[in-house]
Amino acid sequence: MQESRTASSVSEQTCVAPKAVSVFQPVDRQAFVWFVALQVRAGDRLRLEWLDPAGTVATTAEYGELPTAGELCFTSQLPIAGFAPASQPGNWTVRAVANGSVAFSRTFSIAGTNDDGGPVVSSVTWSGERAQEIDFTVHGKNFQPGSLVFIAQYKQSGGWKYLASLEPRSAAPNQLLVHYAGLPANEYWVIVEGPDQRMSAPMPFVIETAGYKLPTAAGVAWVITQGPYGTFSHWGNSLHAFDIAPRAGNCVVAMKAGVVYTHDLGLRQDHQHHSFGNYITIDHGNGEFSHYAHLASGTFVVKNGERVEQGQALATAGNSGYTLGEGGGYHVHVSVTRELPITSASVPFQFQDLPDWRRGSGYRTVVSSNSSERCDCRASSQYAHGAIASGASPEEQLSGAVSLQQWWSDIVTVGRGSKTLDVTLTWAGAPGDLDLHLMSPSGRHYAAYADTTGYSGETNPKSFRVPDPEPGLWRISVEGMRGSGPINFGVETSASCIAVKPHRGRILEVTGLAADPVSKEHLTGPGHPEQPARFDAALGALRGLEFHPIPPRVATYDEIALCHSRPYIQLAEREISEGHHDLSTGDTAVSPLSLDAALRAAGGALNAIDAIFDKRVANAFCIARPPGHHASSARGMGFCIFDTIAIAARYAQRKYGVGRVLIADWDVHHGNGTQDIFYTDGTVFVFNTHQSPWYPGTGARGETGEGAGQGMTLNCPFPAGSGRKEILAAFQEQLLPAAAKVKPDLVLISAGFDSRAGDPLGGFTLTDADFKDLTAVVREIADQYAGGRLLSVLEGGYSLTGLAAGVRAHVEALQ
Repeated sequence: MQESRTASSVSEQTCVAPKAVSVFQPVDRQAFVWFVALQVRAGDRLRLEWLDPAGTVATTAEYGELPTAGELCFTSQLPIAGFAPASQPGNWTVRAVANGSVAFSRTFSIAGTNDDGGPVVSSVTWSGERAQEIDFTVHGKNFQPGSLVFIAQYKQSGGWKYLASLEPRSAAPNQLLVHYAGLPANEYWVIVEGPDQRMSAPMPFVIETAGYKLPTAAGVAWVITQGPYGTFSHWGNSLHAFDIAPRAGNCVVAMKAGVVYTHDLGLRQDHQHHSFGNYITIDHGNGEFSHYAHLASGTFVVKNGERVEQGQALATAGNSGYTLGEGGGYHVHVSVTRELPITSASVPFQFQDLPDWRRGSGYRTVVSSNSSERCDCRASSQYAHGAIASGASPEEQLSGAVSLQQWWSDIVTVGRGSKTLDVTLTWAGAPGDLDLHLMSPSGRHYAAYADTTGYSGETNPKSFRVPDPEPGLWRISVEGMRGSGPINFGVETSASCIAVKPHRGRILEVTGLAADPVSKEHLTGPGHPEQPARFDAALGALRGLEFHPIPPRVATYDEIALCHSRPYIQLAEREISEGHHDLSTGDTAVSPLSLDAALRAAGGALNAIDAIFDKRVANAFCIARPPGHHASSARGMGFCIFDTIAIAARYAQRKYGVGRVLIADWDVHHGNGTQDIFYTDGTVFVFNTHQSPWYPGTGARGETGEGAGQGMTLNCPFPAGSGRKEILAAFQEQLLPAAAKVKPDLVLISAGFDSRAGDPLGGFTLTDADFKDLTAVVREIADQYAGGRLLSVLEGGYSLTGLAAGVRAHVEALQ
């Protein structure tokens, strides 16, 4: 054991060391123990024990057999307020028992309270499911006439949020009857104040939402390994979750009917990051969402946007993400929230087929009554039914979901000689909730405020019938205009839907593609230009092209440290884990899974480097979010956390002995981070064309490098309105001669498509044909000096249609 400490709060997402605390009050939410184990071997066993002041084991966390790992981080909790430890003051001990021996022991204390004759609450009971008007009974002692009952909620930041101060309807020394209007499902706390202003310790009570059944097929035995308030990991936003492990079958089914959002991220077990792995979310249409986490990749039998019934099969239980426990950690983690993200705060819920479950209960075998004819995980989904018209074949149907200010896009192909292009959008809602957009191969925009040829108007369904459409690739887009949550829709089209194809020919003739869907979990907030929909727009643009898939992976901190300082890496990890909405170093929005997305953006690029040097691909393109070229060694800024392209360059030098690297950056914004990282380095040549004056205000012609890096930086700033004439000329007339001097062994592209005409964050006028020509110049350099070794990484591009078109043109030129 490398380190251990007790604390009052810990991170739910990362292994950041918490502030040590050794004294707890009886009103504190819980006590945590945090520790790190090194050199863990497969088969090592670990058990955590919490001992009360009498030396009796009060509760345990049995981790069972552990996996092989160089380092594992553990956190466990002891609930205090409202639980038995609050009434057991004195010195407590928490100890870890590894392979039968005590690995460490920590002592902490829970302060006592004086029994001064004031009110004492022992329990709270109530009846009803989701009551708008409820009567609840406060049980205890020392209650007096004139007492007040406070209803409060515990704040995650500590302390209490008081909701109401109520006078009991009736009072007895050991019981108070209270009426309150409007308590939705949640955890609440009761505090009684006597007429002499002496107050009781807080006592929790839970109002549960109903209508859910166990997420297991009827008649099959499973085991609840951890319930709400669980010692292993159920605190914070996961407080009211359940972990359920298979014993016979392993099929996870819907706890309640609704619309499915699938997140098969291709993840396996990962003990470096606290994540939910592959998961499914179901929108129940009543403001509640159920979540099913740690599912096995490749086993999903439902589709995104599909409506499922209660008991319908979803996927197989797995151990993806951060999982531990007997049998390899296979289980499903289920929770209910009032917001779509799985990381939202959970709310209490009740299983109809498990009515006698009590908070704090331990292991228990359960058998569900959740039956459905569609409960077989062995068959692919054939149960989809929604708003899509039934006249078209499956290849002609598309579906999705968008919220306010979100976009969905897909690519279809129109054949030569087609007389019309028909596209129909249907959904359950008002005509103004969604807008339909079409983009032709030449860039003509069809919409309510653009070309309205063949437009149906503000109706539902909403449609276009375009006569004599251009042959080629068309983009269909749906924009969320109104509403408080996701709107599910269907699209029927006379065009042919296409998909990204795996390459069937000789590997060295094909481009590699790294596209990790986890990047969509980097949430930047409504209206932010660097939005998750950028990933879908870029990936959707590539449908129909052939690729060699580059598998995703997480970059290690050592790999990130090739270009970034350890203090900055720790700062980014800490601020993201603490729930910051922006990095303190600059204008970069973050969310709970932003660190994982950034590490995976880098990891995908490093896998692409491996594929290039192993000669599995000719070149590669990475759809990376967040972008990276503004992040310097000690600072994230400009939407960037880690500089992916810089890390890829240094990784290739360290692993493959690459001598010189050339980086070409055509983003409309200067790549200041990449320049800073290599400014004094004589082995990496950095070339930028960018708008000036413009963000971030760097990249003057006089910035050419320092020391060993003198002459290895070449900046070409241009005013707004510049385009092909200026930028392509810079590549041909300045980059090509510079490359002849550098003679790079590897060529990298920071591919930003905000330099395309019409981008909301730029003033350049490049076209898709221009991106093809720029790519051809860089390919010429790679072919001449680097044996064709070329990696391109996505940077900016904030018009979804423009981004898609630019990416398509660029990658076609790579191929």
